[in-house]
Amino acid sequence: MLAVLLCTLSVMVRDKAILTLAPFFVLAAGYLVYKKDRRPILWLLIACAACAGVLAADAAAYRGDGWQAYFEFNAARSELLDSPRLDYSDNADVFSAVGWSETDYEVFYAWMLADEEKFTTQNLEYILEHGRWNPVTPGSLVTGFAASMDAVLKFYPFCILLLCLGLCLKTRRDKRLPLLITAAVLAAHAAFVVMQRAPVRTVFPHYVLGILFLLLLVDYGAFRLVLRPRRGAARDAQGGRNAACTALLAVFAAVVLMMTCAIRETTYNWNGSAYACYRELDDYIAQNPNKLFLSSVIAGGDRFRAYSVFEAPRTGALRNFSLLGGWYTKSPRYYEFMAAHGIGNMFLSLVRTEGVYLIDRGEPELIQEYLAESYGIQTEAIEVEDFDDCAVYRLVRKS
Repeated sequence: MLAVLLCTLSVMVRDKAILTLAPFFVLAAGYLVYKKDRRPILWLLIACAACAGVLAADAAAYRGDGWQAYFEFNAARSELLDSPRLDYSDNADVFSAVGWSETDYEVFYAWMLADEEKFTTQNLEYILEHGRWNPVTPGSLVTGFAASMDAVLKFYPFCILLLCLGLCLKTRRDKRLPLLITAAVLAAHAAFVVMQRAPVRTVFPHYVLGILFLLLLVDYGAFRLVLRPRRGAARDAQGGRNAACTALLAVFAAVVLMMTCAIRETTYNWNGSAYACYRELDDYIAQNPNKLFLSSVIAGGDRFRAYSVFEAPRTGALRNFSLLGGWYTKSPRYYEFMAAHGIGNMFLSLVRTEGVYLIDRGEPELIQEYLAESYGIQTEAIEVEDFDDCAVYRLVRKS
C-alpha cells in the first residue's frame, strides 16, 4: 500500500516520473508472472490505475484557459533545449528559414524566450524537424554514458549499484532478479543517453531505485564476521563467502562515505555566504514595489540555492519580478503577469517603460545586442545596484 502511495505521489509531483517507474514495474510484473506468484500483481494494477487517474485529472484541469497552447509550446521547447545544442553553423539554413540570426540563437539557448514573434511553437517545431543532430553511435553511447555518470556524483551511484549487485550475488541462491534489476537500471541509463536527456533528473533516480531494490534482496544473514580460525582448523566455503560479503560491505560503506563527502563538497555553500547576494537582491526587490524587475534566466538560476525549506522569500516579495523566459513562458500565468504590469513585449519594456529594470550576471551585452539587432535600439546599461554575483541595470536608449 505504501509503495502505491509513493508511486502516485511521485507522478503527482512530476508526470515524467512515470518514465522512472515504468522499467521497474515491467520488470517486477514479468518476474512475478514467471514465478507464478500473482498476489502482488493486484497492487501493481492498483498503482497503474492510481497513476493513470491522477494524470487524467491533471490533463482535465488544464484543458482550457490557454494551457493547451502553452503545453504545445513547452513540448517543443523542452525537446529542443533539453537535447544537445544544435550547432549554428551546421544548421544556418534551418535557422535562417525561421528568421533567426546567430544572436537570436544565442538568446534562445540562454532560455530568454520572451519574444512572441521569433520563439513561436511553429518555429521550434520546424527546427526540430529539420535540425541536424549528431547521430547516436556505439562510441557516442559509451561516451554519453560515461559523461552523464561523471556528471552525477563522479560514478559513485554506478559503483554502489555494482557493489549491491555483488552483495546479492554472494548472499542469494537465486541470482536472476538482482541481475535483471541491474540490467534494467543500465538499460534505462542507455535509453536516456540515446534520448539525450539531462542525467541528474533522469538517470540518477533509476540508480537510486535500483540500489534500494538490490539492498532489499540482500541476504543479511551472511554478514557474519569471520574471525581467524583456530590453529589447525580448516576454513570452509561458508566462511570464505562470509568474509567476501564482509569485505564488500566494508567497500560499500567506504564508497557511500566518499559520496557523502563529495555531496558535502558540492553543496557546502548552498545556503552560505556564496549565495547571500540573492537574498539581498530579493530584499531590494521587495523594498521597491513600484518598480518592475526583469531578469535574465542565468541571473535567476541560482536563486533556489540561497534558500532552504526553513527559509524562503517573504510572501508576495517577488510580485514585481519575472524572468525574461524560462519554463513558464507563454503560460496563462506569464500573460497575467504581463497584463498586470501593462507590458506587451518584455524586451522592449526594458527601454520604453519607465520603472522597468534589468537584472543580469555581468554586463548585459547579449540583451543589448538583441535589442539593437531585432528592434534597431542602441542602449547603454547603467548599473543601479550591485549584488556581487549579479547587478541591477537601467537600459537607456542612446541618442
